[in-house]
Amino acid sequence: PVDRGRGFGRAHAGAVATTVEFYRRLLWETAGDLAPHGARVAAVVGARWPELLDELEGIAAGARQDPLELLAVNARTELLSPIAVTECSAIGRLGRDGVTLAQNWDWHPDLARARVVVTTSPPGHPWFVTMTEAGMLAKVGLNERGVACTLNFLTCSVDGGVEGVPIHML
Repeated sequence: PVDRGRGFGRAHAGAVATTVEFYRRLLWETAGDLAPHGARVAAVVGARWPELLDELEGIAAGARQDPLELLAVNARTELLSPIAVTECSAIGRLGRDGVTLAQNWDWHPDLARARVVVTTSPPGHPWFVTMTEAGMLAKVGLNERGVACTLNFLTCSVDGGVEGVPIHML
């Protein structure tokens, strides 16, 4: 995971920097300094999935970014939840030929330069393809077993905070 992350970070350093800079600016008003949030994410994720923590630290090293800020960026949904955010619509259709899922990605034009499509085959796990912002482990996509994931920003009264595993890491 560290080597995979470092290689990705080096190859996409500019896009990772765009992601971190955007969320640093956006989250300043609601979350303040990202590093303390990143430290909480590291504690939660490292206890359950240390390989994810290793990969993110590798991405940060390869892209020359602060690993704690990058960890906080991976919790952007949880950190954004106190403010009103509208983004992404997702629909699904069950038909005779299977399930069709569709989603738009209309989050923010400043992140267009940070979009990446990643295909990976973690050892012992099915391959998956995800479209996300560089530096985020995943967002929307599908895997070889036919499991697909779309996301939108529907909220409820218990959203917010980084006490759990961030959705983009699940």
